Amino acid sequence: MSVNTIEKILWEFGDDPSRAKAFLKDPDKYLAQFQLDEEEYRMVRTMDLKAMDEYGVSNLLGMMVWPLLNGNNQLMAFDYLRRMNHGDLPNNFKLPGWQFRMIKLSLAIRNAWVGALCLVGLRKSLN
Repeated sequence: MSVNTIEKILWEFGDDPSRAKAFLKDPDKYLAQFQLDEEEYRMVRTMDLKAMDEYGVSNLLGMMVWPLLNGNNQLMAFDYLRRMNHGDLPNNFKLPGWQFRMIKLSLAIRNAWVGALCLVGLRKSLN
């Protein structure tokens, strides 16, 4: 359909956080109100930031929405960078090796924790 529709969805999340909560509660129900083709639906449903960026969606909107959907903490910027780089975390900040390894370890622990919460039903996975 259009990049504009995806950007509208993302903008609505930022404009009214209750919409982001409704999306997290039932993504399929929330997205039913929009005319998205199969690939657009998949990108938004799974928050595939890299695919949306390659499709032409503003990566600034993606960066704005990411913490709304995943919680805002100190690791969010690094998690966003990892998502935008096909799962690889680049050391764009030129951190010393041990600091960079600690960030990667912290992300792995956070992701394992979120996975455990999804497994027991305390959090819904977007993927």
